[in-house]
Order: sequence, then structure tokens, then C-alpha cells
Amino acid sequence: MNQIDEIIRRLHIAKQKQRERRMRAMLGCSCLLLVSLVVLISGFAGTGVTTQTYSVMGAFLLGPQTGGYILVAVIAFVIGILVAEMTRDLRQKRQEEQVEDKS
Repeated sequence: MNQIDEIIRRLHIAKQKQRERRMRAMLGCSCLLLVSLVVLISGFAGTGVTTQTYSVMGAFLLGPQTGGYILVAVIAFVIGILVAEMTRDLRQKRQEEQVEDKS
């Protein structure tokens, strides 16, 4: 039984290392995405004063930088969904592994 216990122990260590690698990769991707979003937002942030004539069709709500802000917001939303799904899948796999370990 000692050899089986050693195999199980090594398997647990390998799984823990794999989990740690996944978490480090997710942390790195999250930091990279945060920096890229800050760069995108700062790139679209304009400081100039615009002199536009607005129509009565609702376009007066849209300034020249609004398209960029909307694009950044959509990208941030999609990235948030992807990160949330990745963490949900990781959490679900971790729970499944804990159930397998207990049995």
C-alpha cells in the first residue's frame, strides 16, 4: 500500500502545480488586459474642445470620442465575460477534483 500512497501523493502534487500554473497564467492575462484597457481608454480620451453642429436625430448625444469609449466598453465587457467563464470552469474543475480525491 505504500507505493500506491506515494503514487497518489505525487498525483496530488502534479495537480497542484498544474492549478498554480493556470492561476499564474490567468493572473498574467488579467494584468495584461488591464494595462491594454488603460492604454485604449487613454488613447480615446480627448482633451480638445470640439465645435460641432448637432442634428435633431439624437446624434447630439454622440461626441467625436464616444465611438472609442463604446468600443472600449464592449471590449472590456467581452473580456470580463471570458475571464468570468475561465474562473468558473477552473472552480468547477477544482470541485470535481476534490470530489474525486475524497472518494
